[in-house]
Amino acid sequence: MLLEIGKHKRMPRLLTAHSDTLYQPLNGVTFQWQDRSETQVLDLSLGGVALSAKERVQSLKVGQIFEGRLKISTVPLPIPLKVRVISLTSRVVGFAFESMSSEGRLVIEQGVKEALILNSFREIPAKELPETDRALRWYHGAFDTNLLVWDESADRFALEIENLFLNYNHGVLTFTKTNAAHEGSKAYLTPYLNESAKVVMGASWLDRAIKVLESTELKSQIAPVLQKLRSMRVQ
Repeated sequence: MLLEIGKHKRMPRLLTAHSDTLYQPLNGVTFQWQDRSETQVLDLSLGGVALSAKERVQSLKVGQIFEGRLKISTVPLPIPLKVRVISLTSRVVGFAFESMSSEGRLVIEQGVKEALILNSFREIPAKELPETDRALRWYHGAFDTNLLVWDESADRFALEIENLFLNYNHGVLTFTKTNAAHEGSKAYLTPYLNESAKVVMGASWLDRAIKVLESTELKSQIAPVLQKLRSMRVQ
């Protein structure tokens, strides 16, 4: 069974840094082309993938659709994909997933997603953010995982995981959907609160949020927030 990934989101949000040198490959993840050659994956979400493909950029065109396979070292079999080219630079190509097998999506969601997020989560110069999203510090990981910090004391920060948004603002903790969850969102990062879209986070989301925040050097600064999340987890 193939899932039509592209019907609800016109454009997947992939890391689109101004400088290609800021990209780092995801460990153990490659894209296999139709000729069975493989290319390193730089960023990954359930909507698309960014590749280090300097040697293929000249032969690709925006809008082109073809088949390939996603290979993850901890998954026994490659995941079949149909992809569409949505962006090209001198070294990087961005694909949107036109379709993915339901089995492949399940493997990613239940088997490797969390490990890929934690292994890829790192700080990126905040100057790479659009002006409208500019923060003091920016951390990014696979599957649209983002942390923005607006001051040195981390009294105001926001964590985005799976289009859900934890916002901490000087002692006040709220949870909402991000604008990226809505159809037609085209910006890479759009962390604007929608007060009418407040949500209650489940235990699995809270667990993942705690692990992501603990993986940063901000851990000691945000200890009260982590404690609050843990208390919510056991309620």
